[in-house]
Amino acid sequence: EALWAGVPVLTLPQARLPSRVSFSMLKSLSLDRVLVARSLADYQDIAVRLARQWARSRSNLKDESESRVGSYQRIREHLKSSREKRRGFFDTHRWMQDFSATVRATWDIHVLVNSIAAGSRTRYHFVSAS
Repeated sequence: EALWAGVPVLTLPQARLPSRVSFSMLKSLSLDRVLVARSLADYQDIAVRLARQWARSRSNLKDESESRVGSYQRIREHLKSSREKRRGFFDTHRWMQDFSATVRATWDIHVLVNSIAAGSRTRYHFVSAS
């Protein structure tokens, strides 16, 4: 929901699922180079930079690092554009098609494995939905 609202989300992928999900979302939006930290120190640096840029955007002051890729305002504009054009993570129609195809393929594999285990000689042919 934060990304949908145009709020930058910062993550440091580790062993736990939520950080990896955040990484996947940011990667699908081509923001992984900007909002994915490589270490705790990197996470802190990015967070401080974004907070300073946010504060400056609120006070209408120019930020000396505004030209850098990943400025707070540019990230917000990228998120808004991605949402409006339904790109990456925001392309829910494509996501549903891919998810449906995955569920169908998983079911087909389940049926095939069970039929083989039961000794069936029926031949199954898999059809890709894409």
